[in-house]
Amino acid sequence: MKKILIAGIDEAGRGSAIGPLVMAAVLVDKTQEEQLIELQVRDSKELSKKERERLAKEIKKMVEKYAVVKITAKELNELMPMRSLNEIEAGSTPDPRNWHKACYVDCGFSGYNCRQLCKKD
Repeated sequence: MKKILIAGIDEAGRGSAIGPLVMAAVLVDKTQEEQLIELQVRDSKELSKKERERLAKEIKKMVEKYAVVKITAKELNELMPMRSLNEIEAGSTPDPRNWHKACYVDCGFSGYNCRQLCKKD
């Protein structure tokens, strides 16, 4: 049976006034989807800091691959006069296109079609 891999991306902290912008991408085997549900993985904004830290440890143990990108408040302040926050985020997000067959993206990038963003060439 062919292995089915799923990539997921989430971000937190979208503003230099509140600290860094942190984005993470993970790659899991489709068979692990139920484990993620049991762990109660969901949008990071719905989780407390303690829950995010616990889940990060659990997720890192089980995934095929993961990447984390952190843009500091200072870096955001330097980039924002030249680019919108959505452009900064889109240009910095870990790129799972080579990792997966399907992906779920928590996005609304202006000018980006999320299906195209996740389409494997």
